[in-house]
Amino acid sequence: MWRHTPSLILIQDDERHLGPLGMMKPELKSKEDVEFLWKHLNAIDIVESDHAPHMLSDKHIDSVAYGVPGLETTLPLLLTAVSQNRLSMDDVIRLCYERSSQIFGITNHPQTTIEIDPNVEYEIKNENLFTKCKWSPFNGWKVKGKLRTVTIRGIKVFENDTILINPGSGVLL
Repeated sequence: MWRHTPSLILIQDDERHLGPLGMMKPELKSKEDVEFLWKHLNAIDIVESDHAPHMLSDKHIDSVAYGVPGLETTLPLLLTAVSQNRLSMDDVIRLCYERSSQIFGITNHPQTTIEIDPNVEYEIKNENLFTKCKWSPFNGWKVKGKLRTVTIRGIKVFENDTILINPGSGVLL
């Protein structure tokens, strides 16, 4: 079983203030359903980001594009849950890395790593997102835990909120 991050964090009631920005598939569930998922994390194989980077212009109530951008917010939201003792760091590693590697037969390069700072507190802000669509249903949320560096096959590609390679450069191919 897999879950996308919003279905662990947001509930049906959040759709009222999010409007079309909260519309995704699967739809948001009740508070009781979300609590059930948290209580049964051991039955979930993968938590993923549901990265559907629709522009704000695509999110109209009459013909909504379902999905939310989540690539940048998944890890800080889960790290915040770790700081709240809702799950462990081992759970995050299992749900976001180990199980997907096992299921899809992906072997990680030994020089591919990420570094986080679990103590940094900050606010998710639309204007600070790297995603082209520049919005998140988590805009304004306070989180604890931040990605510091990403190294892929020995090449540092991200450090302290800065992308270090040029898009399309082919450096990582």
